[in-house]
Amino acid sequence: MKDEGHVAKERVVDGATLPTGSGTSQDGVRHASGFDEWKRMLGHRFVPVRLVSEHGAAFTGTLRERVLRDVSVSEITADSHRVIRASSQISPDDPALLKLSVQLGGGGLIVQDGRQAVLSPGDVAVYDTARPYTLAFDDTIRCLVFAFPRSAIGLGTGSLREVTAVRIDGSGPSGRLVVPFLRTLADTVLDLPQAQALRFAHNALDLVTTLLTDVLEGRPHRGRRDRVPTLEDVLDWIEANLSDPGLSLGRIAQAHYVSPRYLQNLFSHRGDTVTGWIRSRRLERCRRELADPLRAGEPVGAVGRRWGFGDPAHFSRAFKARYGVPPARYRDLSA
Repeated sequence: MKDEGHVAKERVVDGATLPTGSGTSQDGVRHASGFDEWKRMLGHRFVPVRLVSEHGAAFTGTLRERVLRDVSVSEITADSHRVIRASSQISPDDPALLKLSVQLGGGGLIVQDGRQAVLSPGDVAVYDTARPYTLAFDDTIRCLVFAFPRSAIGLGTGSLREVTAVRIDGSGPSGRLVVPFLRTLADTVLDLPQAQALRFAHNALDLVTTLLTDVLEGRPHRGRRDRVPTLEDVLDWIEANLSDPGLSLGRIAQAHYVSPRYLQNLFSHRGDTVTGWIRSRRLERCRRELADPLRAGEPVGAVGRRWGFGDPAHFSRAFKARYGVPPARYRDLSA
């Protein structure tokens, strides 16, 4: 039942973001005239939120959106309003989503985890729908919003908590590379064929991971060699070395100058094991590649081998145990 639930959550992500209802056009653009219509459009689009505005019937807003299986790419233009995700609205059944916002016009404020990010055009910030947050737009704004599962980003939960509601300067070294790509993707995503759009969306997630990693490494407590590694340090290192066929408990312990027992204790506190985490992350990488239409001609076994599953039968069993269907069937369902 757990694995079926995992598949179901992904379907919830897809279904919750499809552009349906009043104001939908054939090109993925929706318009709202009046704040009540805007609330109907966006109030439960990803997860339940409360929307507030003083404009009432005079409010106008436009949403351009395309959903690419597990990634939603949106451009929002709207009059001033607030979006509030309260603790009382959060349910364990909600999809575990991250949102990345790129400010294009007007000013924005994102509040989460005791921090607030004040955004000007070109700035970027992320927030997590699993915890309360507030978005405040005091003027007419235009922004890009990318929504995707937390599992699509190669960072541990603790690391992600460190970067929520942190302003990322779009004019910084990494921002100058990543933000233009995200803007171009949003501008063209409605016109791209499905296979190309999906591939570019996953490329964007890889760039986002790099951007957030740079933010983490720039924080004061990061990059020190004289401290004992934390669980998040280890998770990040594993993510960067998933394709290494020699990845093992001993190899990870050696790289961090700690004992295997120390690593086992770190993971036991989160109810996991080192090998279990490695298997979970490798399966996620395989899932993403199997869903990529441009890889449809690649043998399923080759995908498994690339991510450490040398035995095709073992790969098929492990994949089905996690996602509810064998890898070949999952590819068929993704087509």
